[in-house]
Amino acid sequence: MVVIAGGVGMVLGGKRVVLSGSSSVKVLGCADVVALVVRIGRLRSSVDCEWCRMEYLVIETGGSRSLVKATKRLWSEEGMTDTKDRFSQTPEAYLQSHHVVSYLNHALTTLYTVKDSDPKLQPFRYLSDYFARVSAGNHVIHQDYSYVSINPHNRASFVKLFWRVFKSIGNHGDLLTAKEYHALMQLLCPDFPFTIVQSAARIILMDDAISDCLMAFQDFLYAFQVQFCYNEFLNSCRELYLSLSSDKGAATGGTTPRLEGVESSIFLDGITDLIANNTYHHPSIRVVHRVLGKSLKPSFYTYLLGIANSDTINASIGVLPKKAQCLDSDSAAKSTKSDS
Repeated sequence: MVVIAGGVGMVLGGKRVVLSGSSSVKVLGCADVVALVVRIGRLRSSVDCEWCRMEYLVIETGGSRSLVKATKRLWSEEGMTDTKDRFSQTPEAYLQSHHVVSYLNHALTTLYTVKDSDPKLQPFRYLSDYFARVSAGNHVIHQDYSYVSINPHNRASFVKLFWRVFKSIGNHGDLLTAKEYHALMQLLCPDFPFTIVQSAARIILMDDAISDCLMAFQDFLYAFQVQFCYNEFLNSCRELYLSLSSDKGAATGGTTPRLEGVESSIFLDGITDLIANNTYHHPSIRVVHRVLGKSLKPSFYTYLLGIANSDTINASIGVLPKKAQCLDSDSAAKSTKSDS
């Protein structure tokens, strides 16, 4: 049971967190349950919090299984399944690492939007359904790119959505260009940027990713998955590779940096530093090591293709079956059942 005295508060894993105002939140319940306490009502702009002068809505810890399921899934995806690890974080770091504030903000914003048009809407039921959609990965369709890309769970959910909706293209053996794949994505996310689709196409076609080159659905899907889920990381890897290539070219009298010819050990050391000094989502360094260990001087696109074709990375993202099974209806059904 959660008791709130004012403002907007959130309690996660038995922790007391006040998001705004001088609210006091007291929790009595299981440490592994999310309890959201919000005040829903009239909207008024302020510096710290837009939700002011509202009615109290108390969501008890045992009142919504979907909230619990969504949180446990996010814990699992972020590798935060151990209770000790969760409680070693500060409240602020805990909220940030699980992206809960962004979900709550989005849920409250959409709730306020539909509340006036549907006076009979029950806020508790709405929030329960919202987090059920988050848990199932069905919450990103027809959303803006800023929301689709806001965290790893949303990105993975979008990849899964794209696969489910358009896998018939692969079943029919159709080949599409990067622009045509981008047009399909815009049906799910109207402002999805072409640059990410183009970068995914380059993993398959290298620098020959011009607008009229055709790609099979399976090849594009798995390249797109790693490019979208690890976009910031892979962009930094590209800059690192170009920098190392430029240094090598300068040492040998060359002038133009190329995406080939860098020793894998040097590249791996640079990637290790990138991971240590940044917070963006990235694949396991052990997998990166295995990919780079297959060649003494891999080109950058050989590295990207190894990342895209890694069954270990695909399993860690957790939304697509193995590449050989992605068009098989039985495998798709099993994958859907295991994720529900």
